[in-house]
Amino acid sequence: MFSKILLAADGSQHSIRAAEKAVAIAKVNQNSFIHIVYVIDGSTSKADVLSHFDSGTINKREKKNLSQLKIC
Repeated sequence: MFSKILLAADGSQHSIRAAEKAVAIAKVNQNSFIHIVYVIDGSTSKADVLSHFDSGTINKREKKNLSQLKIC
């Protein structure tokens, strides 16, 4: 069926549901790969950079958002 699945994720409930669907599709074909792209709103990104000068804080939040996706 599908061998490559592209999942856009931002940590929202919609992206979590999309991840669940991607996993269900990938289970049909054991040779499938899920590629995850972390997406953010441009204005949010700009505000993050202006308010947090270190990338560590921003990276921690991104990792927290992506950790909500339970893809095994």
